[in-house]
Amino acid sequence: MTEKNEKPAKNQEVELLKAIIKAALNPSEIALLHHFMMLESKKTIENIGEMAKSLGVAQPNLTRTLKSLKAKNVISEKTNGQLYVRSKTQWKSVT
Repeated sequence: MTEKNEKPAKNQEVELLKAIIKAALNPSEIALLHHFMMLESKKTIENIGEMAKSLGVAQPNLTRTLKSLKAKNVISEKTNGQLYVRSKTQWKSVT
């Protein structure tokens, strides 16, 4: 890879870090965001119990983190239950 090809990836990483800081995500929220971003598809219909098990967290804690990420507009849920990561520009900033 040439340096020209590496710069856009680094720029995207920097933009993601800025969005995480702007939204004031806590470690649990960052871990869940990472989980969603590492999935092959941006959308998932995973069972909450399976997701909690794969992340190694208790189901009530996962539910709380999901609610927090929804409140910060980081993730959203379609009517069929599919969860997905929203565009970084739509994330709410904490002032």
